[in-house]
Amino acid sequence: MSCFDTVVVPQQDGSQQQVQVVLPKTFLLIVIMSSPSDSDIRDTIRNTWLKLSAKGPSHFRWIFPIGISKLDETTMSGLRMEQTQFEDLAFLPNVTESYDNLARKTAQAIYYSTQNYDFQFLLKVDSDSFVRV
Repeated sequence: MSCFDTVVVPQQDGSQQQVQVVLPKTFLLIVIMSSPSDSDIRDTIRNTWLKLSAKGPSHFRWIFPIGISKLDETTMSGLRMEQTQFEDLAFLPNVTESYDNLARKTAQAIYYSTQNYDFQFLLKVDSDSFVRV
């Protein structure tokens, strides 16, 4: 059975229509916590333990949640370019990146995951972790 999300689509006549969208399905969703300035670390993760598995997206997918509230335009521009290239960043608009906001960022990342993916298990790790998938 597929998991759906309902999206409201504005129509040309000004009305709105609700449309069901099938969410990408995976067995395991890996949420890898990193900060906006950690692009080198994210690249290392993509080129090491995420690449070592022969399993495809039906087995596991990953995201790097990034709090984007109060980020400067230069940082946002770099993150947009990275997202265009890799499509694995999860922008969290209501999260300001700071140590004091880690619990909020984690909660928002989990919420984002439930709204954007159909998964059986979620694994939350930090960017200094090595996961054998």
